[in-house]
Amino acid sequence: MTKHTIHDNAPWFKPETLKYVSSLLKSDWIIFETGCGSSTIWFSSRVKKVISFEHSREWYIKLKEIIENNRIKNIDLQLNPDYPEKGISGFKENEFDFVSIDGRGRVKSVEMVIPYLKSEGYLLLDDSQRERYQPAVILLNEWENAIIDKNGKQATIWRKP
Repeated sequence: MTKHTIHDNAPWFKPETLKYVSSLLKSDWIIFETGCGSSTIWFSSRVKKVISFEHSREWYIKLKEIIENNRIKNIDLQLNPDYPEKGISGFKENEFDFVSIDGRGRVKSVEMVIPYLKSEGYLLLDDSQRERYQPAVILLNEWENAIIDKNGKQATIWRKP
């Protein structure tokens, strides 16, 4: 496999979303994400720690190899085929500064992660325009948000009160 660097990997977010997220991130933050990939690598170069849950063994193995080949030490990559159905455990309430939901089971993922997100922390839901994700959008309706829309593909970023 070709050795990748963190600069080879940009999240598959729209440029507007990437710019907005970049303006929020702080080097001492802990990020939790569902759905690992290029975002995992990208986040890791900007924050203290990234915890990433992935359900696909194949995708997990690919990313694990990139992490190991590049000696990235601040990613806690977890193969967890049972998320979000069985929730997450082993974390403290109010532990995460930023959450990125871009994996499967997005509505359930949003529901399960709320207690772990710090007050005034941020939650990103990619593809938030999709009808099947509207229960999550409704759940976070009272939170301050920024909707980033480009040609119908939308990401919404909420700030927890």
